[in-house]
Amino acid sequence: MVVFLLDFDGIQSNAQRKKEPNSHINKITAVINKIPNKVKLLYIHKEIEAWLLVDCLGICCYFKNDEAIRQNKEWIRFAKNHQLGKTDLITEAERGGSNAKEHLVKFSRQIIKKIKPKLTKQGIAREEYTEDMSKLVIQFVHINQETINRNDSLKEFADLLYKIAKKSKKRTKRVTEK
Repeated sequence: MVVFLLDFDGIQSNAQRKKEPNSHINKITAVINKIPNKVKLLYIHKEIEAWLLVDCLGICCYFKNDEAIRQNKEWIRFAKNHQLGKTDLITEAERGGSNAKEHLVKFSRQIIKKIKPKLTKQGIAREEYTEDMSKLVIQFVHINQETINRNDSLKEFADLLYKIAKKSKKRTKRVTEK
């Protein structure tokens, strides 16, 4: 089974992408139409970056470059004060709105201030979260049942992976029994 995860930016932008012949959505849809039982498309509602926000302590670990702060009560308290409940409550990108990337940028500034209190605003701006950091930050994020429950898209992905694993286990069992 191949699972495509696509950022869903809203109905209008999705409709616009479908009009573009070489868009990712059209290419994925063509593959799904050819082999529907082997391919699944999941839309990630809000932004994929919202997946990072399921574990604010992990984001702190990244900026401090120290996984050990997971045991530090001061850092645990700091992260809990900034931990969103459900990440799906983040407003999608709107003019003047607040989205996942904006949350990460603001939160990263607060972490940097905590780590380096004497840093200037310009210094903080140079070290704050940028989109290209996401693949590095995710290495520090712990995904467990508690964090999965904070993000509906992540939960949908976890449920799909569970179903795939369950089917695979049944197939393996049947093959070994023969």
